[in-house]
Amino acid sequence: MQDYVLFTDSCSDIPADLAQEFGVIVVPLQFSIDGQDYYDDPLNRDLSQEDFYAKMRQGHRAITAQVTTPSFVEMFEPVLQRGQDLLYLGFSSKISGTYSSSYIAAQELAPKYPDRTILTIDTKTASTGLTLLLDLAHQQKKQGKTIQELYDWVLAQLPHISHWFTVDDLIYLKRGGRVSSFEAVIGKTLNIKPIIHVDNEGALIPVGKVRGRRQSLDTLVRKVVDFCVDPTQPVYIAHADAYEDALAMEKSLRACLPVQDVHIDYIGPVIGAHVGPGAVTLFFVGKER
Repeated sequence: MQDYVLFTDSCSDIPADLAQEFGVIVVPLQFSIDGQDYYDDPLNRDLSQEDFYAKMRQGHRAITAQVTTPSFVEMFEPVLQRGQDLLYLGFSSKISGTYSSSYIAAQELAPKYPDRTILTIDTKTASTGLTLLLDLAHQQKKQGKTIQELYDWVLAQLPHISHWFTVDDLIYLKRGGRVSSFEAVIGKTLNIKPIIHVDNEGALIPVGKVRGRRQSLDTLVRKVVDFCVDPTQPVYIAHADAYEDALAMEKSLRACLPVQDVHIDYIGPVIGAHVGPGAVTLFFVGKER
């Protein structure tokens, strides 16, 4: 069997146990809050996710930074030096410049290691949607796919990794330029919750608005019912310190479909800085994105 390693970045929001189970190396992005810099490393967190969101609720603002090309070189090179190939599945290039850094690093390393295969994919996914993709890729790797076969297989899956999410407070999307100040104020006043989708290009697209938290969560569940390719498939839910809402959504989902595995985990600090406390996301394999 060909010897190669899967890489991703921390915007996959992959929890430590799954990263270890899948044998995935996670390249951490950085964030700062209260003037203190942190690595978003699922295997070694300097600031817990609970504390991060507590600070955000207290009004502290987080600033994020993409991974640089030298950082990717530093992470990739030891794998190449020990004679292994690598496949990096990266965060959507429509949301971050991290993928571009990985691609440049791969181009720089290729002449130095001509006998090694270095492949990168802009997965056009985000958060636990990328974890879902890594889960599926890991299963294919275990079945014996070569690195090139897995690369081609992943590309074919990208139009089917469905992302749907909602936020609890529009102010965080307003800061990122996703909604206007007027929309943020009106949304808060009228308890309007947006329904947001990640499209085929990996961009965040607001596709609807509903009144109230309960209706927004129910709308996400309805997307799985309407678009999933297999009602028994694994579903991933991620939340920004809104565990009870994530549990409620799992309960609604199980009442509608015979899903076997529902994975619930945190949205990490880098994505959480932009969606804010209370965001809830849902990911599955769909007939379309």
